[in-house]
Amino acid sequence: MNLITFLFDMDAEDQSAFVQAIEELKESWRSQGLTISLFRDTTRADRFLQIFLTEKTVDELTEMIQQDTHARIVFEKIRDSQSRVVVSCMEQIL
Repeated sequence: MNLITFLFDMDAEDQSAFVQAIEELKESWRSQGLTISLFRDTTRADRFLQIFLTEKTVDELTEMIQQDTHARIVFEKIRDSQSRVVVSCMEQIL
């Protein structure tokens, strides 16, 4: 199992559309073996942590993002936030 995370900031006025886009993506990706969770920092409301739990690799996730229209919309919103994005990939060992 892989845990892939994206840590980024997003302005308050862009957050509602972003969360809605994630909700639209969530079910279709679940059927493809990818669980998505989204967290907002309680002390810094513009900071988000997006979590993907999957058997897929980062390369496979990247390919899914490039091929799925809804996924591209989500990641364009992250890119448009002009925030630094920190990506981590962790492999489950236990």
